[in-house]
Amino acid sequence: MAETSFRQLFSLDGKSAIVTGGAGILGRRFCAGLAESGANLAVVDLRHQEAQELAATLSSRYGTKVIGIACDVSDPMSVK
Repeated sequence: MAETSFRQLFSLDGKSAIVTGGAGILGRRFCAGLAESGANLAVVDLRHQEAQELAATLSSRYGTKVIGIACDVSDPMSVK
């Protein structure tokens, strides 16, 4: 039987994800897991600088497209 890697089992290649609160403690872990599985990612957080820094780190580490976006999802104007 051929050995299957963890990444192959949970591949998100070609998929996109948005993580709100992405620069927070849990959000960072979610973002890393998604990027490691191949997903393109939008890291959304109130803290723009941290979101962008995390996006650059994840993109470099996992080779996926990752962007950092400043947004307050509780504010409709910010989401627009």
